[in-house]
Amino acid sequence: MIRAVCFDVAGVLTAPIGPAFVGQAQKAGLDLLELQRSALNAFSAPGDTDLPAHRFERGEISLAEFVASSDPDDRATRILMDPASKYFVPAAFEPSAAMHSFVAEVRASGRATAVISNVVHEWVPWWESSIPLHLFDEVVYSCSVGLRKPNAAIYYYALTRLGVEPHEALFLDDFEAMVVGAREIGMQ
Repeated sequence: MIRAVCFDVAGVLTAPIGPAFVGQAQKAGLDLLELQRSALNAFSAPGDTDLPAHRFERGEISLAEFVASSDPDDRATRILMDPASKYFVPAAFEPSAAMHSFVAEVRASGRATAVISNVVHEWVPWWESSIPLHLFDEVVYSCSVGLRKPNAAIYYYALTRLGVEPHEALFLDDFEAMVVGAREIGMQ
């Protein structure tokens, strides 16, 4: 029996994130292939490693340190990831009304709800403007707990906070690697 449902933010509780990245990159005049090679590949690298992007999501380094660690010619990192930029990608994320309604239905059914999301400290205000925080029993951000998906420890952390076993929880994410990580510990 499902006793809890856990949600990612970007791409799950918001509209798909690809169009936001592409739209902001195009407005900024960035090369989309270069963007994929640099910024996007850094964050989507498999596992939970010591790559600067993963350290950034775990809250171990700041935005300034992350930018300093990137290729000096990588304009995309500075332009798309800095909240001060007019091309800041999370500012273009659109909340998903359908998913917000689903969260409310889950909550009304008596099941616990949680957010488990990889995010950096500097972006939290935009994350929280995209989600109905009042509908979640727990909010677990990678930058706050020093763990990131797909590391099993972040899922266990959230489940412990919810008081449920892995097989009693459903996890929704838009990246397969994150779903695989949750499935490997027994989540549905």
